[in-house]
Amino acid sequence: MPHPRDALSKPALLAFALVLALGATDADAAKKKKKAAKAPAVSAECSDFYASANASWLQANPLPAGASSVSALGQLVERSREQQKALLDGAMQSPQAGVQKLLGDFWASGLDEAAVEADGAKPIAPLLDRINAIKRAKDVPPAIAALHQVGIPVAFNFSPDVDLNALDRHIGYFSQGGMGMSDPAYYTRTDTETRELLGRYRNYVKQVLALTG
Repeated sequence: MPHPRDALSKPALLAFALVLALGATDADAAKKKKKAAKAPAVSAECSDFYASANASWLQANPLPAGASSVSALGQLVERSREQQKALLDGAMQSPQAGVQKLLGDFWASGLDEAAVEADGAKPIAPLLDRINAIKRAKDVPPAIAALHQVGIPVAFNFSPDVDLNALDRHIGYFSQGGMGMSDPAYYTRTDTETRELLGRYRNYVKQVLALTG
């Protein structure tokens, strides 16, 4: 009597093997889908690290009305200004000798708006005369030096600050001076819009200089 396995034809065996293979593939796919469903959710740190790391601080320090930003450094700056104002107010209201009197007088002179308006550009007249005296290229360095001597960093600035490589000491930093307009391209580009903006800026400078007399 032939064995049942021998009774199956080759086509039948192939069909049976194919069914088993497809079934195994479907089973593997189901297992993969099941495993994927167990993947952990994306943490808050991955979706918005800033909000997650600073949530407590931001909640305790809401954005003040009229302010565009809030930061710990900004709060330190504001606190420093308040302390400086308190010191100057104290020096002005209770004048003493020496440095305290100088600070008090200086602060009071700035708060006297009527006197400031009456003086106009007179206090800086010598500096304006020095600038007006520039006729040649060799006149520029002495004029820049004169402005630097009174604390006006024209063209460049040199000042002390903390050494980033050794925080326990200060070193000198040399930096280029600022510009009236925010980007060098405003002075070099030749398109219509840029030329128009540069023209407006020049008119503004003329008006400021005219106000000095």
